[in-house]
Amino acid sequence: MTAFVAYLITGLALGCTFALVASGFVTIHRVTGVVNFAQGTFAVGAGLTAGALLARGFPHGIAEVAAIAVAGLVGLVVGVVAVGKRGTPPLASLVITLGLGILAYAVEIVVFGDQPISFPGLPGAVQVGEGAFLGIGSVVYPGIKIGRWARLGAGAVAIRDLADGVVAVGVPAAELRRP
Repeated sequence: MTAFVAYLITGLALGCTFALVASGFVTIHRVTGVVNFAQGTFAVGAGLTAGALLARGFPHGIAEVAAIAVAGLVGLVVGVVAVGKRGTPPLASLVITLGLGILAYAVEIVVFGDQPISFPGLPGAVQVGEGAFLGIGSVVYPGIKIGRWARLGAGAVAIRDLADGVVAVGVPAAELRRP
C-alpha cells in the first residue's frame, strides 16, 4: 500500500507540473499569438537562482522572491525581443523564442555547470556519484544514493540506493546488471 501512495503522490505532482506548464503555454499563446519555446528557461533560471542564493546562505523568502524576479526579468526580455514590435510575424517570434531558449540553456550551463546540484545538509538530498547516468524522465526519491558510474534507465523510478556500476530499469527500478 505504501508503494501505491508513493506512486500516487509522484503522479499527481508530475501531472500538476505538466498542467502548470501547459497553462503557461496557452496563456502566452492567447495573449501574444506566439508559442514561446523559451518558457521552460524561466522556471529553470528561477530554480537555479534560488538554489544558488540558498547555497550562499540567503533566507528562503528572500531567495525565492529574488528567483521570481529573475524569472520575470528574463520573461520580459524574451517578450521584448520576440514580440517587441506590433506586426512581428508569429513564425519569426517562434524562431526567436526557440533561439533564445537554446541560448539560455547554454548560459545556464556556463554559469551553473552541467552536474546535478545537491545540498548535503538538506534532508532527503539525492547523492549522485561520479559518472552516474540518469535517463530522461527518471525519478529519484529523496534520500537515495546513486553510486559511481551507475545507470538508471529512462522513466525508471529509484526508490532504493543504487550501488556503484549498477544498471537499473523499471518502476520501481530493479537491477538489470551488476558490474
